Order: sequence, then C-alpha cells, then structure tokens
Amino acid sequence: MQEKDIQDFLNDKVSQAKRKEVVAWVSSNKENQKIYNILKAKHVASAMKHSSKHKRSSRAYMRIAAAAAAIIIFAGVYFTRVSISNNDRIEVVRAEILSVSTKPGENKVINLPDGSMVNLNAKSTITYPSIFSKNKRN
Repeated sequence: MQEKDIQDFLNDKVSQAKRKEVVAWVSSNKENQKIYNILKAKHVASAMKHSSKHKRSSRAYMRIAAAAAAIIIFAGVYFTRVSISNNDRIEVVRAEILSVSTKPGENKVINLPDGSMVNLNAKSTITYPSIFSKNKRN
C-alpha cells in the first residue's frame, strides 16, 4: 500500500473500491495498523497546522495536535500488544492416558475421543489420550 493511497483515504479522495482496499490492508495485520495510526496522527497534526490563521493559535493547535498524535500512537501500540497477548494465550488441558487390552481369543471395538474406531484383536493393547489435540495427532 502506498502512503499516497492512505493520505487520499484520510482526505476522503478515494473511490469506494480503493476505500475497501485500504480498509482490508489496514485490517490484514498489526504492522499495517501501526503504519496507518502513525500516518493518521501526522494527518491530524497537519490538518490542525494548516487550519490555523494566527501564529499564536497555531502554536496551541500544534501542541494539541502533538498530544492527539501521541495518544493515537499510544492507543495503537497498546491495543496491538493487548491483541497479540490475547492471541498468544494457550489453554493447557491435562489429558489422561487410557489403556484398553484384550485377552486371548477376545476382540473389542474401541471408540476413540476423536470419533475414530479401532478394532482390537486378541492379546492386544491400545494406549491413547482421553483428549486429542485439535491440531496434531501422533
């Protein structure tokens, strides 16, 4: 995404298709959100600077714009960190190890927790966890 495209987006000078493209780009990852937040803070500061007609009020607006930019950047970084830390949490579940054996001449059908079925022949043993991982099977 080009910086000019984002500036045009902030100035409301883009087509509906380009608007969707910019929104999708910003939403695609946290680094893009940071870049967008920085450009938006600069845009706000620039808009406030150019809207001022008097030198004295210009300084006050610049201070306000700098404070607003700092708040926007801080909020962007904070929410990015909160989002990342929430996504990195791993739920630990302890699974029991189960074991089923058959005697000589005995056959059994075992239904595993993942829904699969195992035919256990005579003098056989199967050991399996009570809870299977959602992403990995051994």
